[in-house]
Amino acid sequence: MKEFWDERFRTEEFIYGEHPNEFIAEFIDGKKPGYGFFPGEGEGRNAVYAALKGWQCDCFDFSEEGRNKAMKLARKYDVSLTYDLGDITKKSLPENQYDAVFLTFLHIHEVYRPQVHRELIKALRPGGHIVMEVFDKKQIQMNTGGPKSIEMLYSPEILQEDFRDTHIIKNDLDLRYLEEGAHHTGEAYTIQFIARK
Repeated sequence: MKEFWDERFRTEEFIYGEHPNEFIAEFIDGKKPGYGFFPGEGEGRNAVYAALKGWQCDCFDFSEEGRNKAMKLARKYDVSLTYDLGDITKKSLPENQYDAVFLTFLHIHEVYRPQVHRELIKALRPGGHIVMEVFDKKQIQMNTGGPKSIEMLYSPEILQEDFRDTHIIKNDLDLRYLEEGAHHTGEAYTIQFIARK
């Protein structure tokens, strides 16, 4: 999997674009700056946007090529990011550290997903938010992005269960039009989710 993402990110162009995910940007625009964690951040578009808005940003991914692109983007916009490499399914996170955790199309196999989500909740400060946009299982029939394995796609019911110990604010599945670089363009079934610890 690391090799797959290194190969995908090994291009001059930003394959998902330089602009943030609209749902993530909308949340950031509505909050005072805080300390954010961006797992699976890839080329850095969301974290760079948050940093421009005054957030302190910790990024995490297993692609070194993704990190290189993210740091290049950060230099372009004159912001600083912390960016560590590793496997999110094996990472133990600090307790009560972040004001928000942002996940943009980070898809984790169902074997590991519940544990990763528990770690993300643990890492939030009381009152902190999980904010994510992910592909629903219905996306398997579409050709507009996302994993081609049903075990790596989500549903509102899955997120309801994984985050049952939080206050769920939004858990909405819809057919939306994506315009995020060559790999996320067109109509797609996505879930927009926000929960508060």
